[in-house]
Amino acid sequence: MTITQRITTHFTSIFLVFALITILFSVRYEKNISFDRLTSEMSIYTRLIKQGTPIEQLPDTSLRVNYIDANGEVLSDNKLRFDSIHNVLNRKEVRQAIRYGEGTALRHSETNGRLYFYYVKQDKKGYIRIAKPFSNKGEALPV
Repeated sequence: MTITQRITTHFTSIFLVFALITILFSVRYEKNISFDRLTSEMSIYTRLIKQGTPIEQLPDTSLRVNYIDANGEVLSDNKLRFDSIHNVLNRKEVRQAIRYGEGTALRHSETNGRLYFYYVKQDKKGYIRIAKPFSNKGEALPV
């Protein structure tokens, strides 16, 4: 290998490493922006629900809304039969809400298997959990 080929190989390798690092940081940045946007949106919906706005009047009709008591039992679910839902204290978003007052997670529902962005906010009587269906198509947030 000639000196020119070695120099070209080294510069190409360095360029590819920097390009890969840039792509990884961009994806992470987009993910953080999307999480922040979804968290803000769900926080607004939670505030509206706390103020007495009926769930049916929220702008996004695809939302699943749960009321959860302090023991982790689901008291109601606007989309599913909530008697089939088990205790949710072990869910990531609920654990965060217990510790910090609010929590988020992107995961598959153990109840229906769909992918959701979950947001939980502590309430006087327990917790309000909102789940927004998530699709990889057209969303900026990678799983």
